[in-house]
Amino acid sequence: MVSRLELRRIFRSPVVMVVVALAIRLMVMGLMYGEKKPITRALFTLPSEMARVASSIASGEGFASPLPDPTGPTAWVVPVYAYLLAGVFRVFGVYTAASAVAILTINSLFSALTCLPIHALARKSFGPTVATAAGWTWVVFPYAVYTPVHWIWEACLATLLLTLLVLLAVRLDEAPNLWAWVGFGALWGVAALTNTGGSRATITFTGTGITWIGVSDGWSGLATVYLDGNMKIVDTYGNPTRYQQPLYTARGLSSGTHTLSIEITHERDGNTQGSWVWIDAFDIENGSAVPGGVTATTGRIEENNPALSFVGRWYSNGSAAHSGGNCAQHRTSAAIPARVDHLRRREA
Repeated sequence: MVSRLELRRIFRSPVVMVVVALAIRLMVMGLMYGEKKPITRALFTLPSEMARVASSIASGEGFASPLPDPTGPTAWVVPVYAYLLAGVFRVFGVYTAASAVAILTINSLFSALTCLPIHALARKSFGPTVATAAGWTWVVFPYAVYTPVHWIWEACLATLLLTLLVLLAVRLDEAPNLWAWVGFGALWGVAALTNTGGSRATITFTGTGITWIGVSDGWSGLATVYLDGNMKIVDTYGNPTRYQQPLYTARGLSSGTHTLSIEITHERDGNTQGSWVWIDAFDIENGSAVPGGVTATTGRIEENNPALSFVGRWYSNGSAAHSGGNCAQHRTSAAIPARVDHLRRREA
């Protein structure tokens, strides 16, 4: 019979946490897919840009074609996870049930292995009791269970790499030689080729309300909206295509300065064919300028106005269809084009 001391040792073991975490994720995968929801239909009916690039690599056509039609060489996605998927496709076939199971199993393994750096970080900072609690929290954390068996994307690998980097950073003061620092830099390089930071558009304003106006179509995906630090996920998908649609509205705000940010998250729902995010305009209600601040002024504000700030890589896109004949187009290496046409301010 196993003693209480032995059970405690097993419960605190990070290896046991990894095994249980992997088992839970694989069990959820088995429950999610079956005859009523075939895994190939769920994952490959509308393949992600990452999966399409991996398919192109596996088919011998190179790092290319993230969209349904052949488009040639691309920098649409980062390479590490795309080549990992391509290897799976070469072994198990492109868009087959076996490849789908293999990909989700690999994602689940990455998610389960994240228990190790989480446990080590907590142990170093707070002791073994907190480390045990942190590790088991990750084992059963709903998003950590759901994401690896639902998305064919690099999120689980990126999370593992990030936690490893944080762990190495706090241990560098104990590094015995230069090679620890070299390894730390090399791991950062791998992480940079696995995931890029989400881009963002931000506007500061005064007023009692704001509405984000954009395009809702079959290629639109998810965006994360932050209003004064409060987060909301916005799904911009729509069928049929609708222009100048209110995608997000907030009213009844207190008097004073507010900040709205729209972050590109590289995510989509189960219906869309892409992850586009469009920013066509903003309507600001009961607003006024902030002395010394950079805010939207009365009238239409084009995309190059300092009232709107951008983080990430943006390109100029000229067309008579845009306000002022031009807009800012964003394409991250993680597959989200976002377009900004203009801002307009409404005095209520």
